[in-house]
Amino acid sequence: MNSSLISISIDFDNLDELMHKLERYHSFEKTDVKSGQVSGCVYKLPKSDMTAVYHQIFNLFGDSNPLHVDVFPDIRTMEAEVVRCVATMFHGDENVCGTMTSGGTESLLMACKTYRDFALSKGITKPEM
Repeated sequence: MNSSLISISIDFDNLDELMHKLERYHSFEKTDVKSGQVSGCVYKLPKSDMTAVYHQIFNLFGDSNPLHVDVFPDIRTMEAEVVRCVATMFHGDENVCGTMTSGGTESLLMACKTYRDFALSKGITKPEM
């Protein structure tokens, strides 16, 4: 058995070694996401002025955890602002609420859970999808 499959042996005090390993991973052959043949897996503009903005935002919030709104009220505020903007776009009133997810799969799962919970609240115990 290949031991690299069951453990990670990197001296994290050695940044050069870590970066070398990450650069090697980054060089793995991948599908060309810019070819127009892949849908829904990468949401990034081509290298542009926005790349520097992404880096700045990550530097500010990369260590935040939106699950802990008591620790990161700034993240909760931004989430509330985005939810309100989307609610307004869809002509929602002051009772509309929402949440944000971290990606496509989680969004689909949460939509299914929301509809399941809604069905249960209406007494539907065997909903169909």
